[in-house]
Amino acid sequence: MPQAIERMSEDAKVILLLCGHLARTSGVKPLSLGEYNQVARALRESDLRPADLLKPKNVPFTSEAARIDPERLAKLLERGMQLGLAIEEWNQGGVWVLCRSDSDYPERFKSHLADQAPAILFGVGNRSLLKGGGVAIVGSRNVDDAGRAFAQDVAVRCARGGMPVVSGGARGVDETAMSAALVEGGEVVGLLPDKLLRRSVKREARDALANGQLLLLTPYHPEAGFNIGNAMARNKLIYAMADYGLVVCATYNRGGTWAGAIEEMRRNRPRPIFVRIESTVPDGNKKLVDRGAIPFPESEPGPLTDDWFNEAVDAKLPAQIPLFQGLPLPDTVKEPVSLQAPSLTPPASIYEAIKPVLLNALDEPTPTAELAEQLEVSKSQMAAWIKRAVEEGAVRKLTRPVRYVREYDGTDGERKKRPA
Repeated sequence: MPQAIERMSEDAKVILLLCGHLARTSGVKPLSLGEYNQVARALRESDLRPADLLKPKNVPFTSEAARIDPERLAKLLERGMQLGLAIEEWNQGGVWVLCRSDSDYPERFKSHLADQAPAILFGVGNRSLLKGGGVAIVGSRNVDDAGRAFAQDVAVRCARGGMPVVSGGARGVDETAMSAALVEGGEVVGLLPDKLLRRSVKREARDALANGQLLLLTPYHPEAGFNIGNAMARNKLIYAMADYGLVVCATYNRGGTWAGAIEEMRRNRPRPIFVRIESTVPDGNKKLVDRGAIPFPESEPGPLTDDWFNEAVDAKLPAQIPLFQGLPLPDTVKEPVSLQAPSLTPPASIYEAIKPVLLNALDEPTPTAELAEQLEVSKSQMAAWIKRAVEEGAVRKLTRPVRYVREYDGTDGERKKRPA
């Protein structure tokens, strides 16, 4: 349903005034994301919200703290009439607007991207899909028949397993995967670099939007044309919205698919990224595996579920990822000891340091994803730790669904086996 003007938060209106391209000849340049982040920090330090900038008294010291020209800030905030006309037009097309301070803004963007999370999002479709999850299926525009068939097959299997498909809406792999999932009755999230309004009225999109299967999002103006920079910049949103990534085809060291995958893999807590590996794949696919991506497992045709992907991550990762290599170990809380008492020996590795905490969290059967969220680490790191704990006999793996439970407390060396 279109979002009425009065339902848009005051914060969102102010952020649109500051950052939105509301008219071709407004005479003042909107704030970039970096500039808005400076304003947002200045507001937080003063215990203010964006809407407080509608009070003229708050503009001078905010602009000074953010190092933004106060005249420019004031002129941007005076564009109320332009904003009203723009919102009315967007509402007629079913477009709604979110800002970072809104309660239903995707938490995944803020937690995964921090200051890179867009200040504004324009959307059409099922807002419940803002929670994200599923598989980001991406690849080159000029995909061959084998790659297209692979993308279609995986998308159908995701739909059958209840895994949303996340992609970028570009021709080739993106459109193939999104269309296949929708036809199969699955849910799809499209992170678009351009033409949100135009894409939302296409027949396939209209039907999927009406059925609640589709959410289209963009951080750019709903009528923006294609821009290579925008297309590259939105790649991080695709991975942030999903739980796993899957690269169907990538050209080595060239193009948005390669750049997006490398950018994600370099994050401190990246999404696990799978790569199609067949005899005909481009060199970029093989190079991504060399850099740590996971070859997509060959398996019997069937639904793809979160448990299936967790199993695949678990099977392909080494026993321990050196995620914290080179960082100091956490401080150990020590009880007062006498001068004659021996000093405590620090853990030999980060795994040994985290093991008591991990085992304590596994008093009841728990899936990997829930553990990762509870201990605030990536799913891939948690999968590696769990795998090592299972190999040591400290943790037992349960199936249907896949969960893990502690076999003994792991702190005093005495096994306390649970009944089978």
